[in-house]
Amino acid sequence: TSEKAFYFIKDIYLKDYEKVESGWVMSYCGDMLSGVRQWENSQIDVPVMGSGGSDLTAGYCEDGDIPTLKLLTDSGEFLKLEGDLPAWHSNGIFMFENLQASDIVPEVFTLGKAYPNPFNPSTNVDIALPVDMEVIIQVFDLNGREVAILANDYMVAGYHSLVLNA
Repeated sequence: TSEKAFYFIKDIYLKDYEKVESGWVMSYCGDMLSGVRQWENSQIDVPVMGSGGSDLTAGYCEDGDIPTLKLLTDSGEFLKLEGDLPAWHSNGIFMFENLQASDIVPEVFTLGKAYPNPFNPSTNVDIALPVDMEVIIQVFDLNGREVAILANDYMVAGYHSLVLNA
């Protein structure tokens, strides 16, 4: 698409004001990935693609949308970049001295599928918590007998992976 804007970022910091050295910055319009740039601790321009009116660009930003910027760290952490992002407009150029990386907090409770699958010696189950809370997750067999307790603790909001060791 010829519809795009660029968001220039000079520095990215973690919550503890530690500078982020490397990773990947991704731009989103809603849930649609609209641009990616590698972060190597120097100023970058992150593209944010816009809708060009065709099916190929459906879901990209339109005038007035506020994109979301996220950081994928080298350790695999996915963080939201906080800052006062202005509304998108075609051919827009926006400058930021710094953005603050923060944990992405899910909007809804989610219990993911077991993987790789329940027939392996060890199985992972991902959960998403939109608020800090006490969590109890139990596994039962087909007869209703408790097989395992995956969680019985206070957990902070965010994404967690639990392991079932058969």
